Amino acid sequence: LVALVNKFIGYLKQNTYCFPHSLRWIVSQMYKTLSCVDRLEVGEVRAMCTDLLLACFICPAVVNPEQYGIISDAPINEVARFNLMQVGRLLQQLAMTGSEEGDPRTKSSLGKFDKSCVAAFLDVVIGGRAV
Repeated sequence: LVALVNKFIGYLKQNTYCFPHSLRWIVSQMYKTLSCVDRLEVGEVRAMCTDLLLACFICPAVVNPEQYGIISDAPINEVARFNLMQVGRLLQQLAMTGSEEGDPRTKSSLGKFDKSCVAAFLDVVIGGRAV
């Protein structure tokens, strides 16, 4: 599972240019607008953008790839579906590691990943860094 998630994150970072430009623009504008609000800290704004991207777009496509047209000919059995759900859960936890304390039970598995792997992808999407 660790190798699978690391490979998936690597592909995300390598293919950021394929990420829909309209979605990148929306998330970038959301980040810029919310960053100007006095009551919100940058970490909170990043957490909102992260939640929007992962919970609403990336993780649903990972868990149900046939529904989003990613695959159409390969059936997904229960074991594969469970593994896809674990990948989505790990992606969300890795994205939120800097902003909040995670579940102590998952710290051992999160220790096998680069802490900034998903954050680097999010920085590119919100316009923090160039590819």
